[in-house]
Amino acid sequence: MKTFGFIGLGTMGAPMAAQLADHCAEHGDRLQVWNRSPGPEAAVLAKGATVSHDPAELVAACDVVVVMLPDLTQLIELTDVPPSCSPGYGHPRCWRSVRRSLRQRPAPTPSMPRN
Repeated sequence: MKTFGFIGLGTMGAPMAAQLADHCAEHGDRLQVWNRSPGPEAAVLAKGATVSHDPAELVAACDVVVVMLPDLTQLIELTDVPPSCSPGYGHPRCWRSVRRSLRQRPAPTPSMPRN
């Protein structure tokens, strides 16, 4: 049994998490979700998901984590990446900084491509 995590239940994330909840129910896996604002998780809770208190708790408990946030600024806030890279949304140095921050976390993180 795997535990999947999903962070970000907005316009794109909510339907994706609902699909993942269906998959988990079908295959005997678990789904934990976290959203910055309460409310959107109701649909996936009805499908058997559980809500984490914060992203760190979710990441520590999950084998695989999907992050669906609207922009890099929110990802930076979530991963504690220095704000100096926030203006360069598509700049490779900024993404490497985010990737490096994720790798330095003590809890397991999603697989990231390595350069």
